[in-house]
Parts: sequence; C-alpha cells; structure tokens
Amino acid sequence: MGRRLGRGPRWYRDAIYFDLTARGEEGSGWLSGSHHRVNLFPDDPDARRLHDQNKLLSELLHGCAGRVELPRFPSPGKAVVQAHCQHKAVLGFDAERDVLAATGLEPDVLDSGCCGMVGAFRFERGEHFDVSVRAAERVLLPAVRAVGPDSVVVADGFSCREQIRQGTGRRALHLAEVLGAGLDGKEAR
Repeated sequence: MGRRLGRGPRWYRDAIYFDLTARGEEGSGWLSGSHHRVNLFPDDPDARRLHDQNKLLSELLHGCAGRVELPRFPSPGKAVVQAHCQHKAVLGFDAERDVLAATGLEPDVLDSGCCGMVGAFRFERGEHFDVSVRAAERVLLPAVRAVGPDSVVVADGFSCREQIRQGTGRRALHLAEVLGAGLDGKEAR
C-alpha cells in the first residue's frame, strides 16, 4: 500500500486489495475520492487502481447494460435533470441520461451549468447569496417551475437538490431514488 493512499479511509484500502468496485453517490464525492487523488499522485499505482475501480451509480449501471434489468415506469414522463457541474465537466453525462431513458423516462438534461449553490457558497452573507440565486435563476429554477407536477426533477448533487428545494419548493430526486421508486412499483415524482 502506498504511504499517501494509506492515509485515506479504510474503504479505499479494502476496495484496492479486494478488487471491489466502489460506487459513489454524486460527482463531487467521486472526484475527491478518486479522480483528484490520481491527478495528485499520478505515479501511485494504488491511486490509479482506486480510480479505475471507483464508479458512480450511473456508470456502474451503464456498464452493466444488457445484464441488469432496470425498472420501467408504468406511465413514464418527462424528467428535468440538473447535471452536477463537476460530474458533467469531468465525466460527461451520457451514462446518467442513458440510465434514465432506460426506465422509460424522457430525460431533459438542462444546459444550466452550475446550480449556484457551490457547497456552502450560497449560505455566506453578502453578495455570495445573490450570485448563487442569480446563477440558479438563469436556467435551472425557471425550468423546474415550468414543469408540471407529473414530471420528475432529478439532481444527483446534494447542493443542486438543496438549491432546487430552496428556490422552488420542489423536491428533486437522486438517480438512486428514481430507480428505487421504480423497483417499488411507484412513480418517481
């Protein structure tokens, strides 16, 4: 085990040694745990192995296409999707879009860029709050307000979901919640 990587959480070491695929919940978590680590330590073989074994839920399912049956919704509809800005910029968003489409939903991935929350940025006093709201009001919040209650709002980033909730009162779902609703035979709303 490399000394640098050995200082990380135990699951990193376990994932490497047992050749497990680790699944991240959102882009920023995946990037900090895997992508940034391999960029900071390009010569560390453990960092490279961790990077190669670490997948987001959408990547994991997309890679299993044809071998894993995804839930299909009885009455699919439109899904307004806010891509987490780091996820989209570094990893792309095709896997997420494809997984949502495989459920029968019609994903409309917004061309909105960052939601504006930027972690704790929105909660700082002064102009940070105003900048955050202006960023969200550019595309994201008007798009969420414009869709009916039968449409699904999807956002994997915690900050994105919170920005949507605070700006519209609407609850956005993580991809795992959308899939979970389908597995339970419910509509994802």
